[in-house]
Amino acid sequence: MNKDEIKKALECCSENTMNNCKNCPYYYIFNCNDTLCKDALTLITEQEKEIEYRKKQYDNQVSENTRLYIEYDKLKDDYAKLQELFAQYQMASDKEIRAQKKQAKIDVLNELKEKTYVNDYCREVVEIEKIDELIREYEE
Repeated sequence: MNKDEIKKALECCSENTMNNCKNCPYYYIFNCNDTLCKDALTLITEQEKEIEYRKKQYDNQVSENTRLYIEYDKLKDDYAKLQELFAQYQMASDKEIRAQKKQAKIDVLNELKEKTYVNDYCREVVEIEKIDELIREYEE
């Protein structure tokens, strides 16, 4: 019998009158009470198994979601650390570039200083041609 028939039979039997037995799906079964009890027990047992199975599925899904959430949090933390590290490298790189530019200017000025001479008025000067030579050197 299916669960609706078992429920109907249980309703009929719970009123304890013979008139209700005619409406009972178990009316024509010999020893109907024993059969009804066995069918009800089987139905309850199957439903409990189904409930247990679904609980396990739910628990597995919750566990999987928790695992994924933990992985997501870890990835988020790793990404934040990488961003911070990248920012540090970027700052270090910018400092290095500024230092290289500064040193390049100093080098050019030192080369310019080497091209100076003292003129008749006891002043150090650089001829424009020497500056032009230096510019052409750096343009190449």
